[in-house]
Amino acid sequence: MRLPLITILWAWSNWASASAHTFPVRDVPAVVGMELYGREISRPLMKRDTATVGADMTTYVSNFVNVSIGTPPQPMGMLADFLSDTFSVLTEDTHVTNPSCHDNRYCSLLGSYNITKSSSNGTKEVSSDTWYGSSYMVPTDVITVGGTQVNDVEVDLLAIGYPNWNSMGLSPENKSFPYQLVDRDLIRSPSFSLWGNTSESGGAGILFGGINKAKYHGPLQAFAFNKTYGTVSLPLSRFQAHTELKVPTNYTLSSSKPYMLSTQYIITTLPREAVLRMYKDYNISFVGWDGEEPQFGLLPCSRQYTENHTISLIFGDATISTKWSDLFIPWGSPDSERCEFLIQPEKENVNATYSGTIGTSFSNHMYMAINYNNAFIGIAALNENPGSDDILEIGDGPEIPDAVGDFPTSIVPYTKPTPTPTASTSTSTGLASMPTYMSGGMFVGVAGAALVAAF
Repeated sequence: MRLPLITILWAWSNWASASAHTFPVRDVPAVVGMELYGREISRPLMKRDTATVGADMTTYVSNFVNVSIGTPPQPMGMLADFLSDTFSVLTEDTHVTNPSCHDNRYCSLLGSYNITKSSSNGTKEVSSDTWYGSSYMVPTDVITVGGTQVNDVEVDLLAIGYPNWNSMGLSPENKSFPYQLVDRDLIRSPSFSLWGNTSESGGAGILFGGINKAKYHGPLQAFAFNKTYGTVSLPLSRFQAHTELKVPTNYTLSSSKPYMLSTQYIITTLPREAVLRMYKDYNISFVGWDGEEPQFGLLPCSRQYTENHTISLIFGDATISTKWSDLFIPWGSPDSERCEFLIQPEKENVNATYSGTIGTSFSNHMYMAINYNNAFIGIAALNENPGSDDILEIGDGPEIPDAVGDFPTSIVPYTKPTPTPTASTSTSTGLASMPTYMSGGMFVGVAGAALVAAF
């Protein structure tokens, strides 16, 4: 199967000396960027994830990037995953009984890695986190992102079969991909920005090490999160439903716990009491598992385009909105006359850490900048008609550029371990001239290398 064209905006340079409290301005900022793609995937129903009754398959939308692994390059799609810290790939292991790639939904869609066909594969000794502290060997290989090669990246080999899939781990753990880019002097801090509006033709993106001010309506509203929980979260005070010419209906959320941010699941879960009030106000019915309380809303699919509402989540001074029509998914089968509503009650007394999850129905409409050095996330509504790219590098200081928030006065930034793997670059044919970085943070004449991932 052929995945779409991925255009890589890439750049790096040797560091000039810069203050830890400023955002460096240089001709070529240290950023690595790639496009995101939305992909609908069918998978076996997991009761923990959804509450679809009477269906053994469900559809959800995730954010994917295209990369290649090894020498010669083996192209594949990867889930951009906030919940993982590993670079994980499906592999056809000839030493054990393992389904072939074309027999597996995920593998046939995203591709698999054959380590024996790569001349650049190797191994790396890794210290164990266990109490006895023994080290062990892990496989490594070159990961190519456009014209940039990231050498000696640890690769987690997965057997083909549910629930495994290819993923680029973006979690706060210091083994995740942003940290690997810092270790190889490709970006300055373990940070990245991500923006939505994903489709199979692209339009969304990730920019490691920087922000693109053209992609959102600023400034960014910044919030601290607890990165020891292993993922990114946001405080949410309320949500509202709005119909043209009518006063918005506000639904206050009483819980003080944050909400986990997801680039993987399409469903948004919020406190039960507020969601049930909305269901009642908008005539959304309930269904649930046998013997359990109602889990989610069900309504006629015909209401998807006959009603004009906007649903908004309120994060401090930032409002992230999605259309009513974007919150429907067919129930049971693609041609079903009934649809599942993609805002669902969070099951009570299950998660002691989070009040719910912000799914891709909303995260695809926000710009987010995440800095693991200071454990802050800045968010803003997307600019639907962005102009020329305006890129600022995220430095190793305590703030996020173009963001308003209660930042710490100082931090202890992440520093790469020693010794560190070397980094090299390769340039694809037809590479245009590199962009010029103007005073004030503007990228002029953006160009980059193009990589076609042919599956």
